[in-house]
Amino acid sequence: MIKKQHFRKTVSFFLAVVMLFSFCSCAEGDKPETGKSSNADISVMSYEGNVISSGLYAYILSSKKTDFLYIIESTYGSGYATDSESFWNTVPNDGDSRNYGERVISDINDYCRMLLVSDKLCLNYSVSLSNEYIDEINSAIDENVFFYGSEKAFEERLKPYGLDIEALKAYYEREYKIVSLKNVLYGDGGIYHIDSEEVNRTTADNYVKLKHVYFKGEDSKALKEKANGLVEKLNAGEIKFPDLQKETEDGFYESYPDGYVVEREEYEKSGLGIKIGEFAVSEIDGGVYIITRDSLSESDLTEYYEATETELINDSFYKLVNQYFPLIEANNEELLRYDIVTAEVFEW
Repeated sequence: MIKKQHFRKTVSFFLAVVMLFSFCSCAEGDKPETGKSSNADISVMSYEGNVISSGLYAYILSSKKTDFLYIIESTYGSGYATDSESFWNTVPNDGDSRNYGERVISDINDYCRMLLVSDKLCLNYSVSLSNEYIDEINSAIDENVFFYGSEKAFEERLKPYGLDIEALKAYYEREYKIVSLKNVLYGDGGIYHIDSEEVNRTTADNYVKLKHVYFKGEDSKALKEKANGLVEKLNAGEIKFPDLQKETEDGFYESYPDGYVVEREEYEKSGLGIKIGEFAVSEIDGGVYIITRDSLSESDLTEYYEATETELINDSFYKLVNQYFPLIEANNEELLRYDIVTAEVFEW
């Protein structure tokens, strides 16, 4: 369910993730209390009679903090992210002046707002959970009960959050209702159904297909002259790129004879700037690349269809619920009590 990139940079992956992890314990004795409200029933946010209590907010904070650390570790490798004050205060070099902690807290707050708005929209559209989703929720509860040995032991584990099994189950149901609501709004016959033409057009706008030939050697000047000479012959039609591609010295032709697809954003960062059918020479340590850009094939569009459709749905859904965010009442004084650094991390 996790997607590595959204078309809208403000949309966090938290808004698309549902029940990624079971609620498992940290090491025994390592159950931090900092950041949890002394009164778990205080309203942190509310909208149209629906409430996010302070206890539930503390649980969501720990759950989504765990999600974030897991995703960072899965993306960049073990050891990149540590649950430390220095890590959470780190500001990535991506044009956003906020540190990791500020970003995660902001996304968690948006996630809670989404839960509240979805509660209301589910009533408006008479959305209910399928038997499949109900079974998945019950299985998640059962797994946790099994992990702790009994319902009583699991209830004890939930107590610091002011939750019990029924309250956790109700939270899981709220998460799954978001999925159900999306299906009602954007699925086949939905009010905002996204057709295949829009999906394919968006795929073509967001991905670029490339092919290359690589020549290695120590004499960079000679390699570049060779590459530029080959480009002149390619442009003159004296040689064909598919034939030249078989001479690549990095094994890519065997693995990707039809080329490879990259995200347009990454492509644009490379500074190539070539159009479909054009060629460019790129010099690196130890060799040169002759690169050409190709059009996406039908098989490419099919391969990326589901991912693109999911991105479009998530983006559209966020825009929809975001319209209601100004109507949500927030207890800012209570929100200031929570700290991303000291919030508990669940096992995965």
